[in-house]
Amino acid sequence: MYAKQKLVERCGEVDCKNSKFVMAISNTMAYIHDIDKYIADVRDVLDELILCISYLNKNASHLIRGDNGNLNTLASFVQIPASNADMSDTRNVKQRTEERHPKRKTAKVTGSTIYTAIGLDSVQKQSDYSDELLCGFPKHISDKVNAFMAYGTEKEPSAMLTLAGKVLPVLFPDTLCCEEGFVELGKDKNNTPYMVVSPDGSVRCNTTVESTIIAIELKCPVFEIHKTLPTQYFLQCQAEIAALNVDSLVYLCWRPNFSSVFIVTKQSELFSRAYKLSENLYNNGAPKRARVLSPELKSQKKGYRTCV
Repeated sequence: MYAKQKLVERCGEVDCKNSKFVMAISNTMAYIHDIDKYIADVRDVLDELILCISYLNKNASHLIRGDNGNLNTLASFVQIPASNADMSDTRNVKQRTEERHPKRKTAKVTGSTIYTAIGLDSVQKQSDYSDELLCGFPKHISDKVNAFMAYGTEKEPSAMLTLAGKVLPVLFPDTLCCEEGFVELGKDKNNTPYMVVSPDGSVRCNTTVESTIIAIELKCPVFEIHKTLPTQYFLQCQAEIAALNVDSLVYLCWRPNFSSVFIVTKQSELFSRAYKLSENLYNNGAPKRARVLSPELKSQKKGYRTCV
């Protein structure tokens, strides 16, 4: 599509049919048509494979065909009631609600920010994080990033539908995909959590939190599908595994045409080191602003890359 657009732009005010680029534009359009047909054929084959495996697993009744499906009526998906505000178990508090926001705001680190907080993203981004947390500087988010985040939030139900209606019947038959609230880690004497972790969901044997067997993390990138687990999400996945006290996490990257799925296994030592490093930075009497990336952190980052 990009090539076609650029060729059309080069035509200027001249009609594309009469320009010197007419053959190139025609060939590009034919190529795009071939790609679209190939993608459609591959999707049909994948759907048939998923259907066959679901029948073998005796879970075909939980399967959605094609793009059709309603998350609200899917038998294998369990939602947290919107009216539920029972803070005795934060895992049953719906995300993006007034009850959850104060807890997340008081936490110094979250599952999604620990990577930046300890400096693995960059020293500059770590410094910005420290300034926001310790000095109260306002957090600046560009319009582009805000748009990407809004897209991810908008498409998250589609990702969950894919997981509950296609992945579960194949990989985790006879289980439920359950919505999750949040988990507090490292509470102080005032019951204030040091860290808040918010998995997108969990795979359970039944509706009780005690039956949780796998954590769930969903990503909906605007552009390319993830072919491997991105390094920047490794600690977030490990935080969710630790928070739900499970041995693995299913990571689903959703795109309109295809989704990729990875199983992330528990790496307790790597997460423990990262957690302690963050505590040394932000959970002591004299927190310091980061200036350089420590040798320990460089070594730790290499460890993440070998696990993804």
